[in-house]
Amino acid sequence: MLHALIIFATAAASSGAETPPAFDGYVLGMSVSEAEAVAPGRKSLECAKLMTSRCIVYERRLGQIAAIVTIHFALDDRRVDQIEITPKDSGPYGGASCEAAWSGLNTSLTATYGEPQSREGNTVRWRSGTMALTATVLQEEDEYCDVAASLTAAGAQ
Repeated sequence: MLHALIIFATAAASSGAETPPAFDGYVLGMSVSEAEAVAPGRKSLECAKLMTSRCIVYERRLGQIAAIVTIHFALDDRRVDQIEITPKDSGPYGGASCEAAWSGLNTSLTATYGEPQSREGNTVRWRSGTMALTATVLQEEDEYCDVAASLTAAGAQ
């Protein structure tokens, strides 16, 4: 059976003076050159994702877990439109590694965005003036684990 953990985050920039949603210094709406300047060794590459022109991909630690971060640039305006975080322990594993990936990502998101405002079934939500972050968990058995977080503009999903 399929064991899947899927997490989606949606960020909404407000019209006020609040800071736009960001992760690791990458801000939604940045141009390719602005994003490449965040960490000079990280260059954008062609990306095979749907509706994405380029990506910056790098590895980092999130508390107790290692993760792959992918910065996506929109196909139309070539600006950052999505930031995806995938724990390295997600994939064709279930059980303890999947739980560790979910727990580690959830702990990291809570440390960054504070306690979630709601928990409904398999969904956890964080909200602030500039963003809404939604984590969704789908599980069946211990055969597969897919854990990911996605930070996007509010109207993108």
